[in-house]
Amino acid sequence: MSMEQSMQMQQPLLERVDKRPHGCSHWPLVIRFFLSVLSYPVTCPNRKCIEHASMSLDSTEFRVTPLVGRYDSNCNNETGNGSHYGSTTNAENCPVCQSLNPPCDSSIQAKVRGRAWKIRMLWFAVLSALLTINYVQHLVISWAKLKFALYILSYSSYFGPIVVIVVYRLIACLIRCPPTGTKSFYAMADENVLSLLHRVDLRDMKLHGYCFFIGPTINALLLTAFQIYHVSTNCPKFDGWGMVAYISEVIGFFVFAAFWYLVLLMRKALQRDLKSTCAFLKLHASDNSVSRHRVMESFVEYLRLDHLISGWMIFQIAINTFKFSCHVYWSFHLNSNEGQLIALNLLSIQIWFQVSMYFLYPLVAADGLNIQYVWLKFMALVEYEQGERGYWPSFKMLKHLKPVKSNVILTLAFSILGAFLSLHLTDQWAKFWTADSICYTIND
Repeated sequence: MSMEQSMQMQQPLLERVDKRPHGCSHWPLVIRFFLSVLSYPVTCPNRKCIEHASMSLDSTEFRVTPLVGRYDSNCNNETGNGSHYGSTTNAENCPVCQSLNPPCDSSIQAKVRGRAWKIRMLWFAVLSALLTINYVQHLVISWAKLKFALYILSYSSYFGPIVVIVVYRLIACLIRCPPTGTKSFYAMADENVLSLLHRVDLRDMKLHGYCFFIGPTINALLLTAFQIYHVSTNCPKFDGWGMVAYISEVIGFFVFAAFWYLVLLMRKALQRDLKSTCAFLKLHASDNSVSRHRVMESFVEYLRLDHLISGWMIFQIAINTFKFSCHVYWSFHLNSNEGQLIALNLLSIQIWFQVSMYFLYPLVAADGLNIQYVWLKFMALVEYEQGERGYWPSFKMLKHLKPVKSNVILTLAFSILGAFLSLHLTDQWAKFWTADSICYTIND
């Protein structure tokens, strides 16, 4: 091997356009805030590749059915020719593991200590209990009362997604993400989110974070103005459940924004990391085993995020269309209640902001109804980088890894059905401004 080739092999395995230091210590404050809202630690985990992570979980000495190729008990590739991946016996020397753990300033990395973990779990337990209790209380007081159907369906389409986000995150906290797991809630696991964000520089995402912060702030201010008006004009007594609902809804706005902002960060990080994966494949074009393992790492991360976004876009757009239709139906009552005109307008404006935020944030985060285009662009980039020199051996595998099918038709079908149902509700109780006040609770 020549000196030039030897120096090339010692270069960092993950190419970067930006040479600034990376790591969680350089994450902007707005990213740290949204991570904390969903109880993520601000740290950079040490990620192992699928093969080494699977081996560490096995009680046996070697894996019987590895993902790619065949290995002996010392993790040596029996089928690869001169593979640097197969010759490694630990994750520290594995080029795939190194590509998943880019260098950063380790001297100032935040470490998760036992006390910090307990505080995070306590915060998330309180948050989950508060939001769930508020939603269940609204269901209980209006259950089996037909005239409250419009109200509870409208409230469920607004607060229900927030509760589902908390449940998703709770599942991700309690169930460990397996190396090859592609279920949607695995995308929200600590190791998946933080490892993906750690591989790119996020400082240019501050503006997006501030934009995602503005939405819940405006909604919280409008809700507060509505409550202040009610307290100052007609409030015979404070209602305990009304206070719980107010606090839960203010927090809920930021939970919703935090979830979709993290989805946006993960999508951006995945897109940038796929470019680095292409550079990795170019560097290791002669080593089929290493290249195939790196492709599988990227594909598993893509599938996790794609399953999450595809399912959530169907759910979110369908119920938000229902919420929009419910509010249009309810808005016809505005002109018939002149005595409550200020309260009605304050609540109506706030609901319109909710609907706008619920439509806009998911579409911006996913940049569409799914992220199928992300994998297709990656395939096109790999094919472009190969030029006319013949296909890399790993490209044959890449062509067989297909993205999931589009969910556009299903999304539109559920949206139309939701709008149809909401516009066929008649003889409904419409005094939403009373039920949503901290001075009253729904009653007969």
